[in-house]
Amino acid sequence: MVVVPAGRFAMGSSAAEIGALMGTGGDTGAYSDGSSAAHPAGAAWWRTEGPQHEVIFTRGFAVARHPVTRGQFAAFVADTGTEPGWGGYMWRGGGFQFDDGLSWRTPGFQQDDRHPVVGVSWEDARAYTRWLSARTGHTYRLPSEAEREYATRAGTTTAYWWGDAIARDQATYGGGDTPGAGTAPVDRHGANAWGVCGVHGNVWEWCGDRWHETYDGAPQDGAAWENGPGEANERRVIRGGSWVLYPLLLRAAARLYNPAGGRSHDLGFRVMRDV
Repeated sequence: MVVVPAGRFAMGSSAAEIGALMGTGGDTGAYSDGSSAAHPAGAAWWRTEGPQHEVIFTRGFAVARHPVTRGQFAAFVADTGTEPGWGGYMWRGGGFQFDDGLSWRTPGFQQDDRHPVVGVSWEDARAYTRWLSARTGHTYRLPSEAEREYATRAGTTTAYWWGDAIARDQATYGGGDTPGAGTAPVDRHGANAWGVCGVHGNVWEWCGDRWHETYDGAPQDGAAWENGPGEANERRVIRGGSWVLYPLLLRAAARLYNPAGGRSHDLGFRVMRDV
């Protein structure tokens, strides 16, 4: 765990960042490795990153340096006898397809105990935090969406904590029909200025918040946004991008959702606690 200091930041994408991503093609993002892709949701997708708004943290908090690893999750399973369910989405031939055989033990590629656990649902991640809290005497939980972005940026305002361009030696990501061959060890890429590693790419990470289409009405104190509209109640925010996806989804401001009970082989989690 590392302690993130109190402070404030502008959450979400600036008009300049969205304008640069939209480019001349309207929905096209271009990257430093020469790739580009039109997002299937079109221009409306960018609105999920706004309106940009100030969030103030009056106290610091502790966040895990890395996502929870396969080895750490195995200790939870062994200690509790809990075995998360099977079935989830795997990347197959240019798209995600449901596979009954997916589990945290069988993600579809080789892993060891230094790799991030994948194939876990939001409920699985929450069960892990409850177990960890009981074992340590500290209260662990999933980070809020605001906490996750704040810890990712580490005082910066660029698309990634190191700048506005990305290269293959800075994060684990894919793109197109030939993404990477799976996750990388959690310590493969360096830490940001606050000592937090792997905040861009490798695996999506569950957050505590319910999904909202925009930030209209979002909390300004960094707390998880729990109330949700209608059918979106069981959609939970995911952050960070993954080994499968294009770099535009690895940006600090990028956000998507997954059903709370859903699993995929590019989705894991990170823990935090108050200090």
